[in-house]
Amino acid sequence: MAAVMGPTLRHLCPVDECDFYLDRPSPLGGPPQGSFLTLDEFVAAVAIQEAQDAEAVLQAHVDTHTPLEYLRTIQRLNAELTKVTEATLTEHALRLASGGMQVRNPHPDIERVYPLAEWIRDELQNGSKVYRRRVVVLENWTAVEEDTT
Repeated sequence: MAAVMGPTLRHLCPVDECDFYLDRPSPLGGPPQGSFLTLDEFVAAVAIQEAQDAEAVLQAHVDTHTPLEYLRTIQRLNAELTKVTEATLTEHALRLASGGMQVRNPHPDIERVYPLAEWIRDELQNGSKVYRRRVVVLENWTAVEEDTT
């Protein structure tokens, strides 16, 4: 994993509870004077050299971790992925003439009275465009007690 920080590229170790990182300065200059490289060729050559240098240091660090440490990290990530996947919600909507979307109410009583498949069929027959999206719900609805605007 890498994150860009100003003129520095930071490589982080993916293993849980490992604080190792490698900061590599980004070259800010251009091709050396008298060079026959174009700027694009120079940038590509520097990027390849930087990747090779960083890979050697990172590989030496990665080899210090045990398979069990990787397995624990993978298991934690799988558990987080499962939580996020379970929190997904599929919404269906119609596009309004104004360009906005009117989301269909997903309440079970609505589904019982007017099933989704029937609603979609009817809307398509009426010439409407029906859209679908998957949404990750990070927090369920909560009442707003005061105006915060």
